[in-house]
Amino acid sequence: MLLHNLISYLAIGDEAFSSLRGIEPQYDPRGRMIFIAGRQSAVFKVAYEGRDYALKCYQSTSTLRAERCNYLSTHDPQGLFVHPRYYCNELWTKEGMIDVALYEWVDSRSLGWYIRKAIHDNSPSQLQKLLAQFCRLASNILDQEWRHGDLKIENIVLRESDREMVLVDCDALYAPSLTPSGELGTPNWVHPARGENYDAHIDDYGIALLVVSLAALALNPQLFVGECAVAIPSLGNRSEIAKLLAPYEELTTLHEALYNQTYIIDNLNHNLRCIEHLSHDLTKQPL
Repeated sequence: MLLHNLISYLAIGDEAFSSLRGIEPQYDPRGRMIFIAGRQSAVFKVAYEGRDYALKCYQSTSTLRAERCNYLSTHDPQGLFVHPRYYCNELWTKEGMIDVALYEWVDSRSLGWYIRKAIHDNSPSQLQKLLAQFCRLASNILDQEWRHGDLKIENIVLRESDREMVLVDCDALYAPSLTPSGELGTPNWVHPARGENYDAHIDDYGIALLVVSLAALALNPQLFVGECAVAIPSLGNRSEIAKLLAPYEELTTLHEALYNQTYIIDNLNHNLRCIEHLSHDLTKQPL
């Protein structure tokens, strides 16, 4: 579905929706709808019942996404996710009815934005703080029965109100009681064998990738290569990163697991807690 068609459907108002009433798209100073477009969906900032929300519009309908949204409403007591309300066959389009999800609007920026800012500011200390925060978030994830399923720097946001990290996008969520979603995550951020596995270890690779990347960047910000994490083995910088991480046993273990494409990473939660504690002293250690 073309994005400009979706914009025109939202502009129709209540008549375009099956059950929602009073959805009001928000506009920037130039009169354009505020939105973020992805591969299979687009997220619009809207006003609803006197509050700001994010309205995620999908290109298709899926009972599996609805199942995940309903599951999170009772299985995320710590609030690690921004919780959605899911509406099947809700928005009318000429191509057919499509699903939407309604999230409470959170003023935030992505982890990717904060990484790029730290690089621009040449601030290893900012990267160390992000590393410690992510280790805490990842450890909390591993304490749950569910897994995110598509961990990457754009699916983790930091709330502007308290700078805490929270997760967005539950489309690929894993839990023992959920039907496999068929979502394979984002290439380069998930294990190469992801298509063959749907279990409690689907986040291991993404967690290790982000931890090693943030640690390597804190030690050498010049490793930054744009949108991708620096630790992806195919980037060809294995020896440079290995040398940087050599003084840190837990980080070396995770880096080797990435390079060897290890699917199940033993003692991952223990390593995360150790790395969180040493993260503040990364640049102080002799290399």
